[in-house]
Amino acid sequence: MRILKAKKPRESKIEAYFVEQVEALGGKASKFVSPGEVSQPDRIVAFRGEGVFLVEVKRPGGKPRSAKQVAKATEWEHHGVQVFCVATKPDVDRLLKGRGWGYGLGSLA
Repeated sequence: MRILKAKKPRESKIEAYFVEQVEALGGKASKFVSPGEVSQPDRIVAFRGEGVFLVEVKRPGGKPRSAKQVAKATEWEHHGVQVFCVATKPDVDRLLKGRGWGYGLGSLA
């Protein structure tokens, strides 16, 4: 007898859901690419009149893989940019529901 395990959604599914939800709320969630610098967050997000923040997307149960990712998040936060980590659809929903950014998941660092 084969026991089938439920597969966790891939990170790409969580990221696609995140982008879809941001756009549904009128925001912009662009892929954040910084040539020559590793461990940057995945998305830069903006809502008109509400500022900009960064998001690291992980698969369910995932956490920032390296000290470098945490260090980059800390560096951004030192410059006044909030960095969040989402790993599930409910994480995405809580973060976006808490717009005002003092009420989201908390920072990655």
